[in-house]
Amino acid sequence: YRVTADASPGMRYLLEAGRLVDRLLVDEWPRIRAGAELMAETLARGGVIHAFGTGHSHMLAEELFYRAGGLVRVEPILFEGLVLHAGARLSTALERLPGLGEAILDEHPMTAGDVLVVASNSGGNVVGSDLAQRARGRGVRVIAIESVAHATSKTRRHKDVPLLDAIADVVVDNGGCVGDAAVAIDGFATRVAP
Repeated sequence: YRVTADASPGMRYLLEAGRLVDRLLVDEWPRIRAGAELMAETLARGGVIHAFGTGHSHMLAEELFYRAGGLVRVEPILFEGLVLHAGARLSTALERLPGLGEAILDEHPMTAGDVLVVASNSGGNVVGSDLAQRARGRGVRVIAIESVAHATSKTRRHKDVPLLDAIADVVVDNGGCVGDAAVAIDGFATRVAP
């Protein structure tokens, strides 16, 4: 499909979403496969897959947990303060709090050889990087799902925090744009459509 000048914003969004899915099959497939192999090895040895994200990214942890047809040994890390329905401003403040990753890991034990999947569009929130780094220190393998464009952009929030892609064993680039808004609409000052 081609995006024409008269395509509606909704149509442009769906076309962009389709492009990103196609990109996963072509550009990201080797990394997706590497992550799947890490998870399969872990499950074959009786290990556990742990899943974590803050804000909207916490939905990945919920999506992997307790699903019909899903993996049985998935443990979501769902800290109430980091999900938006508990308070968006509070969640944003907490994901930037040094030391919270360590506290979460203390409450959610992991064993060497387990896998931790961390979803973070920015790739640089303090809590996600801290949790990933501390888990790696305990022998847990880390898979990061992030927007590499956002993580490496000049607008990145925490320049003193290690990026997930520097910590993780496998990094899957979701292809998202900086700012996480994919569509410009005539007459709107900001882009929309994450």
